[in-house]
Amino acid sequence: CIFFFLWVKMLKLICLGFALTISFLADGYAESVQNCGNGRILFEDSLQSPDVSWHFAENSKTRTGGEHGQTWTMEPDLWFLTLNEIGSFEDFDLCVDVTATFPENADSYASLAFWGIDQKNYYVLSIYPAKGLFGVFRVQKNTGFNPVGIQLHPAIIKTPGATNHLRVTVEGNKAIFWANGEKLSEMRGIPPAGGGQVGFELGTSKTDQGTSQFTVANFQIRD
Repeated sequence: CIFFFLWVKMLKLICLGFALTISFLADGYAESVQNCGNGRILFEDSLQSPDVSWHFAENSKTRTGGEHGQTWTMEPDLWFLTLNEIGSFEDFDLCVDVTATFPENADSYASLAFWGIDQKNYYVLSIYPAKGLFGVFRVQKNTGFNPVGIQLHPAIIKTPGATNHLRVTVEGNKAIFWANGEKLSEMRGIPPAGGGQVGFELGTSKTDQGTSQFTVANFQIRD
């Protein structure tokens, strides 16, 4: 009887632990959905096994994949941009989670790209996690502009290994920028006629004193 009683108690503890785990995951998912608006999902990709619309190279020296998303390991002075080929979008909420590790005082950055036409014409919301900075940039005909200047914001998490949740909300020619649920800034831009592509950009500076690593996950577009 004693052994049976202990076995029942252990089973109850296992079930309780399982229930708490499910509840924790559900809460995390609900928070992520809330942080990206509540519109109809147009496209989403956890990036554990990337959708073919990303056109990622099968063999890459810098990229690895896994249960947490796609990870890029980048030496100083490298750049990577991808615009998803699923289609063009006009009014939308765009979100992504970026986990970064970096050398001290690095200028490495992670960006959420929108209003894209090609790799010479697009906008990005960029964060520099080592320094807690953000800015908004436009590349037009391969020339760079900085409509929202680089500035500090307490919403950007600077801890190496932390995840920053980035969001861009677009209505007509107005774009609102968010990090971790807090509004960073807003601006009016020049969206492409008929909508633009979305994606993300990663980069390191030639002055960085070592390798940076970015894990990108939970890419989502909502109406």
